[in-house]
Amino acid sequence: MATTDGRATSKKWRQRLFALLGVAAFVATVLQADLGGALRLLTELGPVAALALLPQGVWTVVYAVGWRDVLWTLGHRVPMRGLAALFFAAEAVMLSLPGGVMLSESLSVILLDRKLGVPLVDGLSAAATKKVLIMVSNALWVLLALALGGSRIAEASSRWLGSPLLLWAMIAAAVALLVVSAMLALSLASGSVAQRMSRALRRLPSAAVRRWLDERERGHATADDRLAAPFREPRRLMVATLWFLAQWALETLETYLLLRLLGAPVTFVDALAIETMGSLVRSFALMLPAGIGVQDASYVALLDAFGVPGASALGVAFVLLKRAKELAWVGVGYALLGTLRGRPAAAAAPDNSIDLAERGSLPIA
Repeated sequence: MATTDGRATSKKWRQRLFALLGVAAFVATVLQADLGGALRLLTELGPVAALALLPQGVWTVVYAVGWRDVLWTLGHRVPMRGLAALFFAAEAVMLSLPGGVMLSESLSVILLDRKLGVPLVDGLSAAATKKVLIMVSNALWVLLALALGGSRIAEASSRWLGSPLLLWAMIAAAVALLVVSAMLALSLASGSVAQRMSRALRRLPSAAVRRWLDERERGHATADDRLAAPFREPRRLMVATLWFLAQWALETLETYLLLRLLGAPVTFVDALAIETMGSLVRSFALMLPAGIGVQDASYVALLDAFGVPGASALGVAFVLLKRAKELAWVGVGYALLGTLRGRPAAAAAPDNSIDLAERGSLPIA
């Protein structure tokens, strides 16, 4: 017990250290650039800055619609209002806490179970399937950025790094996303993930572990069936993938909107390339809340690499506006999380148990 407590404490301190380092990097990025010029740009913007709030609100709802379609493949008809509130809350956790990506995934599954009547095994299945679709949509979006803005990316990379390294990194990222998503999809669709894990654990020289596995043998088969269930409805998954693609499009639209509001002479293709590269950088900073510090510095550097005039001031104004917008939505998300915590669990949709029974996945009482 003492060892477990010690590891948990050590993990918390590491997370806090990462968060502090991220904040320090953010402050350094802001102070080393043209902060005065950035503040002037933001002051001139005035109330129009409120437009920065719109894209994230829309894309969170779009993300929830994608989840809804995945849940439909498991026979669950959940209310859209509750689902949207859940993902606004999960987004707030992701943006505000160290390791927020993992925490928000866990929170989503727990709230689906406790508040929307989706059993944990189905929530985990939906989360795993959603991860596959997000990776596929991300890969497709990177490929689109390469197809439309490959020459601009190569030019910016040469200006920033002295070589087309960023271009090759994006190509490698797209290929890696497609390969990993295909492997994960095949594994889930095989209907044997839990049973393979069980067989692997049985090799351990522990009678207690084997007894524990024997007691849950039937549950392993049920879990495998639920993990494979979404892949029996490829058309529905294709629709969900389109929703997740729309989310990437809205994130790019936000970048384009903010830069244009601040007076940057960028095209939508420029914004597409900048946002895609920025999101790839953020993926390497999972332990930092919203990639703070790392992503901000990359945005400022990318704007300069793309030859945007006054990139020092404009880049800082952009990241300050972007972070202010995120803080506003974090507040909304935590407020909704408070309402979810106080809300009784929703009853399952009337057709849910019938649909699951027809699939032969669950016994009928």
